[in-house]
Amino acid sequence: MPKITKKRRRERKDVLANGLFNIPGLTGEADNSLETCLAEFGTATAVPLFKTEKTSHEPLETHSHQTRNINVTSTEIIKPKDQSFFAACPSHTKDLSDRVSRWNREFRTFVDQGTYTPGLLPSFDVEVARHFQVKDLSVYLLESCPGIKIPAFERWLIDSKIEERQRIALNQEELSQHNDLILSHTTLEYGASQRLVAELSDAGVSQDRAIKAVKELCRRTQAAIPELASQTRRFALRTPLRKGDRIDVVKDSRVFSLVFHRKSWKKPFRVKINVSHYHKLKTAFLRVHNSDHQLKPILMYDHGKPTKAIHSFHLIIMSLLLRYSALSGGQLLVDLRGGGMQGAVHDEVFEALQTCFPNESFLECFASPLNCYAANFGSAFTDIDFHFGSVGDFLDQSISHGVCEANPPFSPGLMDTMVDRIEYNLTLADQTSSCLTFVVIIPTTSTSEDVRTAKRFATKSFQRMLGSAACRLHISLAARDHGYIEGAQHLRPTRYKESNFDTSVILLQSSAARKENIDENNLEKRLRSAFTSRHKAEVDTRKEQELSE
Repeated sequence: MPKITKKRRRERKDVLANGLFNIPGLTGEADNSLETCLAEFGTATAVPLFKTEKTSHEPLETHSHQTRNINVTSTEIIKPKDQSFFAACPSHTKDLSDRVSRWNREFRTFVDQGTYTPGLLPSFDVEVARHFQVKDLSVYLLESCPGIKIPAFERWLIDSKIEERQRIALNQEELSQHNDLILSHTTLEYGASQRLVAELSDAGVSQDRAIKAVKELCRRTQAAIPELASQTRRFALRTPLRKGDRIDVVKDSRVFSLVFHRKSWKKPFRVKINVSHYHKLKTAFLRVHNSDHQLKPILMYDHGKPTKAIHSFHLIIMSLLLRYSALSGGQLLVDLRGGGMQGAVHDEVFEALQTCFPNESFLECFASPLNCYAANFGSAFTDIDFHFGSVGDFLDQSISHGVCEANPPFSPGLMDTMVDRIEYNLTLADQTSSCLTFVVIIPTTSTSEDVRTAKRFATKSFQRMLGSAACRLHISLAARDHGYIEGAQHLRPTRYKESNFDTSVILLQSSAARKENIDENNLEKRLRSAFTSRHKAEVDTRKEQELSE
């Protein structure tokens, strides 16, 4: 294990204790790149937090494992979609239901008796520490290799975690702790690191410099482990909200800023979220936690006064934003760098699928509470995401029927593992003669030397799908003919973006599903129309609004 020097430990202590929040955009200081997008107006509404006197030492079990996207200029409150389309599939939702019921019971004990179960709420201190650990790593890579962009770091982080997951898959005790973004072990010899070296070389970095940079990145990653582990142990049994803590909610017509104050901090910690996405999360949270009619409903306000539920909800939102920012390299909240691989498809794509598969249960395989559309969705961090309806990591799901939309982050290692899981589930469906459909949406890949490294490495999984007996349809969309929704839509004033690459829509089905009569020409026509870019129209609309104002 790499040694942590006294200087490094002292610097980290200073950052965690005092200077965590000296970051433009998080403290309210000027930050041209972010502030021009998210100008703040209005006044702060103080929301006093709560203190717990009694603590139970029975830890809440946690596991490691992403409501409809909306126009970010709207303040509409999102309501659940028609459950006839998003019918809950028992194989997807049983674990979620059990987890929610347990959380509700322990939260009720917390509210009524003041007894806090460790793990009931995320530790904000640990989330902040993890976020800045990852940010340090991405900053190092970008500064040491000029010309490289943050998606390269995102791919390395995601694929390294996939490789780590595969190495410890047979060790259930280790696997149950597999929820940190910081890698427990990674080296230059692993596949994700080798692909990163290739990406750096393609970006113009010399081979020697690329190898040196990735080797140092791995060393710094492993050096961060004991620091984060120490933070986790330190705050494991503490209530995440202490006496004197408070969250101020600063809002205008478009943006909510959640500002966490603590007496021991020199400056508060600030995160921002569009008003529309705040309401989307709030609606999903209440829908999930109030689904058990045997328990008293969770109320955010009681006769106009804030309850423990609204305090907890705000803490969970802040932790959620930190977690997904860390997944994107830890710079998303500062200057919107990263998150591009988390882009979503248009709502109309899901509506087209609904038309063609009207009687099937539906699962959105790779999403987050921030960008999901379907009521049933899989995501990376179930320990937080289950509050908003996540049924878990798709890579852990056994599915035998229904329709699954899979639009994964474009990372070669993840795509290989995704195809393994799809093949496994199609085999399950064939064994029971069930109808199972996967609609996979990925960039079109190529082995040509003039394409980017990531696309060359992803060609293997791409060809596996096209060459599979389960492949029923392949639709190719030219880059100029379609677009997506921004990965950081919850932070940006605009929602849509144009596609930079050609996209493939691949329909994979079980034997029974392939026998079903589907109008393939109509499906392709609907999907092409649904994928049409909305970016230019959105920009034109915003310009008209600005002129009218």
